[in-house]
Amino acid sequence: MGLSLKLFGGFAVRDETGADLSLRTRKMRALLAYLAVNADKPQPRERLMALLWGDRDERQARPSLNNALMAIRRLGGHGSATLLDSDASQVTLRSAAVNCDVNRFRALLATDAAAAAELNDGPFLDGLSISEPAFEEWLTATRSALHAAVCDALQRAANDAARSGEIHLAIDAARRLVALDSLQEDGHRLLMRLLHESGDRVAALRQYRTCVDILARELNVEPDAATQTLYEEIRRDEQPSNVKTTASYAAGVVSSETGVWPDMPSIAVMPFESPSGDSDAKLFADGLSEDLITALTKVPDLFVISSHSTRNYRDKAISVQEVGRALDVRYVLEGGIRTHGDRLRGSVHLVDAMRGRHIWAERYDRQGKDIFSLQDEIVRHVLIELQVKLTEGDSARVASRGTGNLEAWLLRAQAAAELSHVTREGNARARDLFAAAHRADPNWARPLAGISSCDFYDARNRWSSSRDKSIEAGIEFAERAIAMDPGDPFGYVMLRLFKMLVGDYDEALKLIEKAVSIAPNDSMALGNLGSHLIWMDQIDKAIKALERVRRMAPIAPTFHQRYYGLALHIAGQMDRAVAVLEKLADYAPDYLEGLTQLAATYVSAGRIDSAQATVRKILAQDPAYTISDYLAAAIYFQDPKRTEWLRTLLVKAGLPG
Repeated sequence: MGLSLKLFGGFAVRDETGADLSLRTRKMRALLAYLAVNADKPQPRERLMALLWGDRDERQARPSLNNALMAIRRLGGHGSATLLDSDASQVTLRSAAVNCDVNRFRALLATDAAAAAELNDGPFLDGLSISEPAFEEWLTATRSALHAAVCDALQRAANDAARSGEIHLAIDAARRLVALDSLQEDGHRLLMRLLHESGDRVAALRQYRTCVDILARELNVEPDAATQTLYEEIRRDEQPSNVKTTASYAAGVVSSETGVWPDMPSIAVMPFESPSGDSDAKLFADGLSEDLITALTKVPDLFVISSHSTRNYRDKAISVQEVGRALDVRYVLEGGIRTHGDRLRGSVHLVDAMRGRHIWAERYDRQGKDIFSLQDEIVRHVLIELQVKLTEGDSARVASRGTGNLEAWLLRAQAAAELSHVTREGNARARDLFAAAHRADPNWARPLAGISSCDFYDARNRWSSSRDKSIEAGIEFAERAIAMDPGDPFGYVMLRLFKMLVGDYDEALKLIEKAVSIAPNDSMALGNLGSHLIWMDQIDKAIKALERVRRMAPIAPTFHQRYYGLALHIAGQMDRAVAVLEKLADYAPDYLEGLTQLAATYVSAGRIDSAQATVRKILAQDPAYTISDYLAAAIYFQDPKRTEWLRTLLVKAGLPG
């Protein structure tokens, strides 16, 4: 890559060797920064002239723009031809030719919040100011959006580190967050919780006093109720509620009353026991526990302790509670295997280490002729039941029906996780994984319905080159899934969504009712019924359906959580709606539709500043995102007045139309 461009904390440009390069004027530097932040997006010359030379007419501005572009081209030296693409009407800076810190930051946000936060070296283009209103307006908006994104990255980095048990890194990230934005109480509360959990209660209480002093000095206000409640809990040396760190973060305790759903459940698979001297049983026991760990690491929404850690507890007299505390996990899976003639007999137990009680157990008594296929069968069964108990509810059992192929099952689980991100890239990866699952088991209907879901997102979000072709393909895959397994609700769910897209609402209702009649405890089917009830303006029924989803599936798909927050919003239950959508924003910070719904809810709750801050987070991830994009991707209301109501709220929040 030819040039290295630093925009956080000021402006600097370097060549391939790391030597500093210079641009003669501030407007040249501003132009390069603007083009780099908008890399690969063609910029009309008229827009660039208005941005930086708005006080001149075109005859004067055009030569100035050309001179600035020529100076930028010269920065690339012998590789300058690849830096800019331009013609008489527009200019494009090629991202492949410039290593820009802001663009690296944006790319890392979704996958590595800690690495993203490390790129922040100060305010965007600090010290670069130009007496051009259009540029200053863009600079202020971009600086604000990036500031919000950096704060978000630091908060996520703190939570990620806490989840991994690296409390010192979590505290460091939280301290940086507070230093960056000392007026946001969320950061102070996070640091207080982390300090308390690390055992430093005095520092946690001191942080509260720091928060009090800053708010009094800068805003002449007291901390809000949530901060004061946390302070009282720490002062009494109680475990703070909603602590999202280490063991309590991983434990994922759910409260239907507060609207808090669990974060990632944590589990340790202990070495399976076998009688001494029984070499066949020992071989099978060792292979089974190792395969379970390997397979579990591929399952979404589970934090799994490595076999290297659990192996240390083999043959040791230690309780599951002690194991849970030592490994900082909520759940422990243990079992044993023995042989009896040509049969294998064994048992598996899932234990809640925090409470010391059994959640689920299963016994096996099978022919041992084919040890490897039997091992796959047991692994698959245990995985399904773990997902039922810990993450997806009964949907995991329904989804697994129709296949005995472990590879296909794991591929589908990974595809579903990619799909839940609701991004173009995740959708493409999900399609490949669903296709691989179909190849692994061509007779299983669920991957076909999964491919249909990818076509639905392509059509709904206009990610494909032809919306009509995506709809046509999606309907075909959904119908194939139904024909292959009429007892699987997912095919009906997907066909219902396509019927909504094409305006066949009566047929859509019949299809979702069919799905629920087939699997009344399937969270996917019931969640789609809830969203359809919102469309019909039957809000009380929608809330009841979506609350059932939350009880069935502790970690429900993101769009079901968004629908639930929307239904509560419409019903006027603002505190609950905000709580649900804020938790969704913590859990899925790159889910733009969830953030947009939160911004609208903040407006109704009278929290305009929070709404505007949320919009800045949205635009930091996608500067081109608009209200129209959101409404086009959300099938909500039969009554157009509801749609206009939502549009009005988002206008007040500051999201572009």
